[in-house]
Amino acid sequence: MIENGYTGELLTIDLSSRIVTKLRTSVYTDRFLGGRGVGAKLYWDLTPPGTNSFDPKNCLVFITGPVTGFTGLSGCRWQICGKSPHIGSGFFSYANVGGSWGAWLKYAGYDGLVVSGRADRPVYLYLDDQGKIEIRDAAHLWGKTNLEAQELLHAEVGKEARIFSIGPAGENQVYYATAMTSDYSLAGGGLVSEMGSKQLKAIVIKATEKRKPVAARPDELKLLAKRAYDLKEKNWDPYPEFEANGHPTLCYGCIGGPGFCNRRTYMAESGKTFRNFCQAAVVYVDYALQYSPTGAAQAYHLATQLCDNYGLDTMALAPLLAWLKLCYREGILSESETGLPLSKIGSIEFITTLVQKISYRQGFGDILADGLIRTAQCVGKGSESLFGPCGLLTRDGEEATIQINIYDADGYDVSTGIPAMAITGDGSLPLVGKETPLEFSEKFLLGYKRPSHGYHVRWGYVCR
Repeated sequence: MIENGYTGELLTIDLSSRIVTKLRTSVYTDRFLGGRGVGAKLYWDLTPPGTNSFDPKNCLVFITGPVTGFTGLSGCRWQICGKSPHIGSGFFSYANVGGSWGAWLKYAGYDGLVVSGRADRPVYLYLDDQGKIEIRDAAHLWGKTNLEAQELLHAEVGKEARIFSIGPAGENQVYYATAMTSDYSLAGGGLVSEMGSKQLKAIVIKATEKRKPVAARPDELKLLAKRAYDLKEKNWDPYPEFEANGHPTLCYGCIGGPGFCNRRTYMAESGKTFRNFCQAAVVYVDYALQYSPTGAAQAYHLATQLCDNYGLDTMALAPLLAWLKLCYREGILSESETGLPLSKIGSIEFITTLVQKISYRQGFGDILADGLIRTAQCVGKGSESLFGPCGLLTRDGEEATIQINIYDADGYDVSTGIPAMAITGDGSLPLVGKETPLEFSEKFLLGYKRPSHGYHVRWGYVCR
């Protein structure tokens, strides 16, 4: 029964046995709050103790909350819960995702989906609002990028379907791989590599009738949505380079509207549409500007395209780029031993080579695919001491310390020239350099300072 924001059913699929079962949502919702609470309890109940991240018995939980599917209340948000592979045998983690995929899962009749087991060949899941639940062959999709795979799937099932897919990085179990929805929202948190481990290329949902959830008190919900809309504020600082390009785009059920969110897409010369917003849009900007100011735009746009298409988390890539640059400068890494054109960081050649080597685990990319901390431990030669200037803005979930350094008026590290800085919560620059252990999951601000428009600030996660 669809009531109070829930459909009433949770779906479980074992890819090994191909057994599908259904659970009642009400067993969980009377005790656990929202999608994250229900997802944690589902994982606890359905995953055996001692299961490691890439064990077939390890569950991945795709879960919605009671607000998912309602418009005007950011009803686009949903969660993935599971055990991330980053520390030892793994630790419980989650990814928060936008787009419309979560709403479509609910419109198809399910509050959540739990996937366990491992398929004997590449597969994708197909669900619809007519009760069809199928495990379909995905051999023709395996090895394809996100856009290639989604184009093929839309041709098979219709353009109105919502897709959540992994690229080559996820297939090859890169620890910081991402998956992408058909409306350019991404999920990371270390969980996407487990889709690759299960040989699960995508989850496709078709909901033509849209069995929308019903609120307990719909009139009051409308008033709440109006109040939220009236209170909304612009959620980002101006970034002229990107405001001038692309078109505003909204998540399904967005609380705001154009001008209140930095979500943008643009059409590349190839005719393909790509996103152009948030941290992903700026991950390669400063390197590209330093390498070739006249060709920078093409390089940093391509960097975002490649990461989204192959499925790499740009939040993890950011400190990796800074670390590689420092290691090359200090003579710790060379082009011959890495197979990377390290002298050309900022170029199209470098970012293309880097993304492909990591995504396919080729050569030195196989080491980089396990995360920055593990890479430095493997490389040695003092490379671990270079974490601090890199800022260590990473989701690798590994142990490290942060070195707070001194920066010049333009925001560049005075000793390394790297344009990354840790800044205090009130936006002031730290004046004293010292080693500062930071607790895992503690949030801190990392920004780029530019003379023309101050700090570009983003949230990140650090480790101790």
